Amino acid sequence: MEATNESERVTELETRLLNLQEENATLRGQVSCGETSREMDGRVDVAQLKSQVTVSSNHEIEFGKELEAYKIKCQSLSVELERKGMELENLQAVNTGLDHEREDYRTKCIGLEEQLVEDGNVMSQREKSAGERISHLEEVVKKMQTDEKERFRELETLQEENATLRALQNGVSGEITCREMDAMVDVADEAQLIRTETCQNSTFTPSCECSSLQINSNGVLSSGDAPPGNYQTDYYFARAVLGGFETEGICSGTPSSENQVLLKQDGARPSTTCIVEIFDISDNEGET
Repeated sequence: MEATNESERVTELETRLLNLQEENATLRGQVSCGETSREMDGRVDVAQLKSQVTVSSNHEIEFGKELEAYKIKCQSLSVELERKGMELENLQAVNTGLDHEREDYRTKCIGLEEQLVEDGNVMSQREKSAGERISHLEEVVKKMQTDEKERFRELETLQEENATLRALQNGVSGEITCREMDAMVDVADEAQLIRTETCQNSTFTPSCECSSLQINSNGVLSSGDAPPGNYQTDYYFARAVLGGFETEGICSGTPSSENQVLLKQDGARPSTTCIVEIFDISDNEGET
């Protein structure tokens, strides 16, 4: 803006200088003519014109100096203008680069916004799926807990039934054991009665001596060779002590007298050793 004003002022000064030069030329022509009719007046006018020419010359010189100063200043302003123009071009280039960079950032920003929206949708879908899965797992856990409680109740019921069955089995086993023992006692009674009758009807010779009762591993009473000697007895009370058997419980209803053999067994592994003790209780009865 300042450079434009200076250029206009220089143009104006040049125009005024040209006008003054033309006026001086006109005045000099008038002086050189020297008209006679106006000689006196002309002298005055010439003097005035000379003074005006002098003033105009002085003004011309001043304006010339000022013009030179303005030309120098205009040149410096032109150089400055060129420099500013180059700076402007550089700034425009930088601005263009910044515009491209801004467009790139805007494009990236739009892409990031779209990516964020997509990621948000994916996260929402994942959260929804996770929530559904958590709900399903909670239902599964509740069902498992319910099933576990039902199984526990079934287990308790089975344990109670098992305990009842064990009690019944123990009762049945006890009854079976008592029946087997009663049967074995009956067999022993029959064998003892036969042996007693044989001994009572004999003459107590060594060939008909009463032999001791023995119980083999199968629980059957058998007779063996009796030791030498004479034994007058009405009946024998045989008490079998079965080594190696472990008894459990007490059999009820077994006879307690009259040639009874008490057998105690439990279904345990039998022992090969059997001890039979024969007591002659007739002597004791005679003493009483």
